[in-house]
Amino acid sequence: MGKPCRRIAVRGCTVEAGHGGIVIGSETAAGVYEVLAEDCLFRGTDRGIRIKTRRGRGGDIHNLEFKNIEMERNLCPLTINMFYRCGAETEEELFSQEALPVSNATPSVKNVRISGIRARDCRAAAGFIVGLPESPVENIIMENCEFHTDENSGIPPEEAAMYLGPPPAAGKGFRLLNVKKLECREVKVEGPAETFLYR
Repeated sequence: MGKPCRRIAVRGCTVEAGHGGIVIGSETAAGVYEVLAEDCLFRGTDRGIRIKTRRGRGGDIHNLEFKNIEMERNLCPLTINMFYRCGAETEEELFSQEALPVSNATPSVKNVRISGIRARDCRAAAGFIVGLPESPVENIIMENCEFHTDENSGIPPEEAAMYLGPPPAAGKGFRLLNVKKLECREVKVEGPAETFLYR
């Protein structure tokens, strides 16, 4: 209780099946920071890199780095989800699309670097980064990454992340909503008709 997770390194791991390759949250109240994951293989996990939180959890999630990770047959290789639905009552305020007052119960996600990701046959979507209106996901750098979607998987884009509130996505592209300061360098998304979905 009240103790942050910090200074964590995950290297050379293979993860098969399960809800995620490396998962942060949804309990984030004391904060999670200075996390490095590198040189891993995530095969057939629901998500690959997964950060999940929501209003009421609080905590700062920052200074995270993910690099040189191979992924195969994930639902979605990268999710940053601040509308995580599991374990919550369907209270309108928790999942409102309107900006609410910021308090110590408002989580934040910022300063995330993602590089050298190779994700093949993403079954639901290429990526999902959705922040809160009052607390956008901030300062994200993606470089030298490739995401390939399986457009014939039969799995809808709504399965990319366990969320409630934002409307359904229009395709399997990389979904961005309430994101501030995103920088992409040599990022390739192949498969979906629309590469980036800004809604």
